[in-house]
Amino acid sequence: AGDVTAATVTTTGNATVGGDAAVTGDATVGGGLSVTGTGTFTGAVTANNTAGVTAHNTMKAGATFSVSGTTVSFTASTQGFNVASVTRTAEGTFTIAFTNNLPTANYYVVGTGLVEGGGAMSVGVATDKTTSSFTLTCRNVNSGANTVTDPAPMDFAVFGF
Repeated sequence: AGDVTAATVTTTGNATVGGDAAVTGDATVGGGLSVTGTGTFTGAVTANNTAGVTAHNTMKAGATFSVSGTTVSFTASTQGFNVASVTRTAEGTFTIAFTNNLPTANYYVVGTGLVEGGGAMSVGVATDKTTSSFTLTCRNVNSGANTVTDPAPMDFAVFGF
């Protein structure tokens, strides 16, 4: 229930610090990590995160995917963070499902990439946002018509409260 200063921290369960936490080495937490004061970590922080990210103003999810024809190339374990799936619903339109629901639908999405088959720039526009998913529409910003096209690749990040 006080401050903690350590070279390294390793726990398979939850770690709770009632004050400040300062770790100069690596921190590995198998359960939840709760710091009510200031948390300072100068080494690597590894967490077995099954509950999602609940801190304010942090990245909640992100991924990289591409499309060839109508096939989406995405592997959650290696190309995403808190993204369970990327499903193509129409040309340039995708449903992005979160692994862990977000606490609110008050988040914003930043997406950029390239248009499939060419070097034109593509941006991702998020709509239909819920706590469990959103729709990402990829637009070719180099065309005068601002057309909806499949990306190859598209990177996006979700930030929020």
